[in-house]
Amino acid sequence: MNFLLMIINEYMKAKAIEIITSDKLKLKGFIFSKQKSKIIYIIIHGLGGNLFSRFDLAEKLVNSAAVMVFNNRGAGIVNRFSKIDNKKGVYSSVQLGSSVENFVDSILDIEAAVKLAGAEGYKKIVLLGHSSGSNKIAYYLAHKIKTKVSGGILLAPMSDYALIKKETEPKVLSLALKTAQNLVKINQGDSFLPVKVWPHLISAKRFLSLYLEDSKEEIFSYANPDKKSILKKIKKPIFIILAENDECADRDMGEIKVWFKKVLPAFCRLEIIGGTGHGFYDRANILKNKITKWSASLK
Repeated sequence: MNFLLMIINEYMKAKAIEIITSDKLKLKGFIFSKQKSKIIYIIIHGLGGNLFSRFDLAEKLVNSAAVMVFNNRGAGIVNRFSKIDNKKGVYSSVQLGSSVENFVDSILDIEAAVKLAGAEGYKKIVLLGHSSGSNKIAYYLAHKIKTKVSGGILLAPMSDYALIKKETEPKVLSLALKTAQNLVKINQGDSFLPVKVWPHLISAKRFLSLYLEDSKEEIFSYANPDKKSILKKIKKPIFIILAENDECADRDMGEIKVWFKKVLPAFCRLEIIGGTGHGFYDRANILKNKITKWSASLK
């Protein structure tokens, strides 16, 4: 890590940070900057990602703003996170990661990051999520109406429910869902699904959160247009950027765009970047320009 920081510091400042959530988790990260700035982007990484997942974008944004990156409680597949034990006055640890995290607790991570950004003196705080990081930002903004955040940017927000239906044989998915539901019924929701049922490491509760169409995590519900969308509750400006050739989409991106237009508040912005996939890796400069231009319009 020290060698990495030496390389980073040759062309931009890197400040190590520790974010303490209200449930006493310690989340580690960095604030990158080149010059003094009033605006900071807080990047929320996606499923199984980590603080360096969108470092390519952070490098470009840091030319005109500060950028905060950190490991949220969904970092990696399984990870140990330090937790402050107030009774003992020492640190304990808990097992988290994308295979076991509780989605609704992501609010605590974002709120703590926003609080730290404010304490660091930043006046304009913009949340920036990619993939399932977008779900977390949307959920946060729908429930934290009085947040100090100026706005949110959602990159490639897709439906995990729609994707898993597209990629999985119905019999396999049905068995996995039933197994997960049965484990929850007998208070074994934190147990991992058997490998013979599902090949990827994931707890029963987490599986249901990701892949049930009526779960709280299924926010971008274009696969179930009758589901009431929490996007309508958002009071802060949001900018949704879709990838035309997103490999995580189960249908034409034009159809998905139509759904977003129906549920988004009128003050929000929606665009499709053509000729690129879920990660936008070959359109990074275009992405950066759109983000900085939109952010400049925020109060």
